[in-house]
Amino acid sequence: MRIVHYRTKSKDEYDVSDTIKIMDEYFPEVKYHLEIIDTEDLFKGVKSLINEDTNHLVVISTKHRNIFQNIFHKSISEFAAIHSTSPLLILTDKTSEVSV
Repeated sequence: MRIVHYRTKSKDEYDVSDTIKIMDEYFPEVKYHLEIIDTEDLFKGVKSLINEDTNHLVVISTKHRNIFQNIFHKSISEFAAIHSTSPLLILTDKTSEVSV
């Protein structure tokens, strides 16, 4: 499994240790590697990823935004849904409420 995080700014607060902890706890048998990719254009990076021939499934997680953020925000998940040639699963904040 390939886990990719696109970093668009130097103050990105993504913590690799959280992802490792979740993978080790819930999916100990799954082999994976993490990639952090610096990019100026998040949409270009995501479009490249979702159209790779090697994907069996692309999973995107979304962030909770307040009403003002939603007004000015461009949706990566919507963009991916429109442009993807790979199967796509979008996880939202509510998805985490489902027990595994």
